[in-house]
Order: sequence, then structure tokens, then C-alpha cells
Amino acid sequence: MIVVCYDGSPDAQAAIAHAARLMPGAEATVLTIWEPFADAVMHGGGAGTGGPVWVGSDADGGRFDTASQASALETATEGAERANAVGLVAEGRITSRPDGSGRAILGVAAEVDADVVVLGTRGRGGVKSFLLGSVSHEVVQHADRPVLIIPSPELAEQRRDAGRRIMVADRDHVGRFSEGEEQLPDSAEKDHVGRFSEGEEQLPDSAEKRHVGRFSEGEAVKERVPG
Repeated sequence: MIVVCYDGSPDAQAAIAHAARLMPGAEATVLTIWEPFADAVMHGGGAGTGGPVWVGSDADGGRFDTASQASALETATEGAERANAVGLVAEGRITSRPDGSGRAILGVAAEVDADVVVLGTRGRGGVKSFLLGSVSHEVVQHADRPVLIIPSPELAEQRRDAGRRIMVADRDHVGRFSEGEEQLPDSAEKDHVGRFSEGEEQLPDSAEKRHVGRFSEGEAVKERVPG
């Protein structure tokens, strides 16, 4: 059994696709988190927080919860259909987040005894999303079972591009020294490499040149020591 967290985002869609490729035919719970009215008010701000203060009735809160659950169920159903279409044996499920999204995910994983939790790195954004980076981090930090984090194709490509740019920069840096003097700028470093790589002719007329010349040409010369 696997738990795949789903909010309809590209990362969540990628999570389903990767889970199906890695574990074809596995039973899956496609989980969507819904946000109760009380949590929405808390996250939006309240008295003493500088944010908006809710002045509606309890009936308004109840309608909010009903709508939030219905939206979550629709998302979970769509995710389960997507999972079944790519080879998983999936059913949708929703749960609320009284102690935070990460805890809610791990609670369901424990309830169904999941072998692995699969989720994306990021979600849709906003208060309704539960696949934000902070949530995936929370799941990893508190999990008592394996967790698989899947980036969206767009995010994965961005990271590959960044990696390629770093590799090119490193290769250019190494190339200057591996290809020899021609890649070195005019500097004392270039003069030093040139002198020893090309032999005596590159050495200035100095004690250094005379010293290298004598021994590189096989001359057994010892300077006379006075006295």
C-alpha cells in the first residue's frame, strides 16, 4: 500500500506518474487534505494578529467546511482516476488538517499501514495547498516510514539546467590548466608554466636559467668553491 498526496498540482501529478512506474499495480490511497473553516480563519489572521477578523456566523463556517470537503473530494477522485489510468489500484480519500498537513498525511499513512508516502516538492500555492516545500520537509522530518519526494517535470528540468551550468563552469576552469600554457592569461603564472614546460629557451637570462640549463643538458658541472 502506498499513500500518494494529491492536490492537482504538476508536482502531485508527477508523484502519481512516478509511483506507477516504480510500483506498477500497487494499491494506493490518493490523499487530498481539506482545510476546515477554523484553520482558514487562523491562517488568514485574527484578532491580535493584524489580519482580518471573521465576523460571520457559525452557519457560514459550516457552509465553508462543506464546500471545502466537496472540493477536496473532487480533487481526490480526479487523482485516483489518474492513478488507475497509469496502472495503480487506487481510491481517493480526504482528511482534514487539525494538527497541520504533514501530521495529517502521516496519520493516514499509519492508519493504512503504508509502505511508502509519495508526494511532490511543491503544490498549487495558497492556503488550500498542502504540498508546499515546508509540508514535504515536515513529512520527511517526522516520518516513521519511507518517503518519496517527486519534483514536477518543470522543476526537475530547471535543476538539470542549473547542474549543467555548474558542470560547464567547472570544465572551463579545469580546461585552462589541463590544456596548458595557451589557456593561461598573461601573468606570472603563465610565465612560470611556460618556462618549465618548454625548456631552457623560455627562461630569462638568470641564475635560474643557468641552473636549469646545466642539468637539463646533462652537463656535469659543479661550481668551484673558493678556497
